[in-house]
Amino acid sequence: NMAAAFAAAAAMLTSGNPLVLPSTASKLARLLRHDAGRVIKPALRAVGNIVCADDDRDFTQAAVDLGVVPLLRGLMDHGSKEITKEACWTMSNVAAGSAGQIQAVIDSGCLPRVMALCTDAGTDTQIRTEASWIVLNATSCGSERQIEALVRGGAVRVLCALLVDPKMVDMAIEGLEKILQVCERLSNTAAALMASKGFTASPRALEAPRGFVQVVSTKAAWHEATDALGERFEISLNTYKPFACGIVVHPGIDACAQLRAQGIRAEEVERIELKVHSLVLELCGKKEPADGLAAKFSIYHACAAGLIFGRAGEGEFDDEVVRSDAVVALRRKVVAEVDPRIAEDQADVTAVLRDGRRVHVFVEHAVGSLKRPMSDAALAEKFHGQADPVLGAPRVQALIEACWGIGAAPSVGSLVESARS
Repeated sequence: NMAAAFAAAAAMLTSGNPLVLPSTASKLARLLRHDAGRVIKPALRAVGNIVCADDDRDFTQAAVDLGVVPLLRGLMDHGSKEITKEACWTMSNVAAGSAGQIQAVIDSGCLPRVMALCTDAGTDTQIRTEASWIVLNATSCGSERQIEALVRGGAVRVLCALLVDPKMVDMAIEGLEKILQVCERLSNTAAALMASKGFTASPRALEAPRGFVQVVSTKAAWHEATDALGERFEISLNTYKPFACGIVVHPGIDACAQLRAQGIRAEEVERIELKVHSLVLELCGKKEPADGLAAKFSIYHACAAGLIFGRAGEGEFDDEVVRSDAVVALRRKVVAEVDPRIAEDQADVTAVLRDGRRVHVFVEHAVGSLKRPMSDAALAEKFHGQADPVLGAPRVQALIEACWGIGAAPSVGSLVESARS
């Protein structure tokens, strides 16, 4: 009875108040081994409150150090659905932590059980949801090796199943994208290392009946592999994206940023008339995006960002920015229509001002296109914007200078090392 009372009191005290952790955590960890469900349940809730505490101190690591994670793994097999659900919920919060904490989750041996709870048709809905969050969080926050372990354990199947869940689809897409990025890096590295050791492939790796081209397509322009070989380099046709969204809306952003450069301000605007290529509204026609991800598919938000900020980087697609009153008000003044005369990298924009003036901008080729590439200064500015929060401006500037001088560098080793956070 005393154990049950202590656990219940701890569960209440830790809800929004993690300061009790130093004096209670050790005993709570012991209570997770108790035989009685009426003791385990409140003790488990208290531990869960501790590991998800929103505080500068890392209470999750303290719980991990006390050996809580293997105990959570054991409780996933408990006969009580409520205890199984709580164990999964607590484990999902650990899986949202540091690489070391995620490794503790993997080392507990829980992945087969977690994947089974996620995919078995007979799993209770609430348990499946909490188990799915373990996979989502670990995939989003894990290292390359950890993502490899998750993939081997069945994470892809779980994430694909979550694509139909409106509450989890964004996280599932993010997880699958990270898996694809990791797999691409690992396969490219492995291929280079194998080639350096003398490994070769079939001389007909492309055109054989089960070669690469035959597997991925029923049609092939074989001459593309040899035409102008050694003279034409496809990499020279690559360009850099100046804006953090779909490329079809880049001309609109460019035009609105030019309006801002001419002195036009959002508060002066009565209406923005926009003529675009058909793909713009087909792919990015969301008028009222709810968050940053949706805003990347909204020509209306993109134009508002271009005029208000003069740019459209990651910060301009932050959820708070997307929902801000000023941005919402301006994007509702954007009127977009398809014009068959407008090419994919063009936009025709007119700002109709409150004083009756009409200010017109026509973008022949959007910035970042092959015919109007970003300048070196613009590339450096973009890199600073993305890397400064991680490395700091001085290190980023040194890294930029090292990149410009890579042709004269004896190796890329020092460059790679300087980019490590």
